[in-house]
Amino acid sequence: MIYSCQKLAQAVDISMKLLRFALSVLMIVFGLVQYNDPDGLWWAFIYGLAAFTLLFANWWPNALQQPMGKTLLLLLLAGFAIGVWVYWPEDANFWKTEVFWETESAREGMGMMIVLFVSLFALPVAFARSKSDTGEHRAPS
Repeated sequence: MIYSCQKLAQAVDISMKLLRFALSVLMIVFGLVQYNDPDGLWWAFIYGLAAFTLLFANWWPNALQQPMGKTLLLLLLAGFAIGVWVYWPEDANFWKTEVFWETESAREGMGMMIVLFVSLFALPVAFARSKSDTGEHRAPS
């Protein structure tokens, strides 16, 4: 039973790593398509931060679990949340194609919402219990 639970946990971990990687690639693509936007460098930077956060969560989880890593992640997420508030679209039905296709502010607001949502996938990595916390590697008594 314990063995099957460990296998399931490993499968979920691999699935989450793949999801975070796919989302980071998506954020990089979002950043690349900003080339013709008047403030494209700003938005490429924002999407790049989200991509970097997810890649960092995948390849350096131990650094993200340190107090400084957690603090920086929480500050970044707070910044993205403030960005959602600042860029919140004022247009009615901003999620409808006919609105966001024509209105830059609707696209920017939805972009910030996406960045915040995607970056939240780094939180479980930062606040995961380490194996030493769970007693998994204790010497037998």
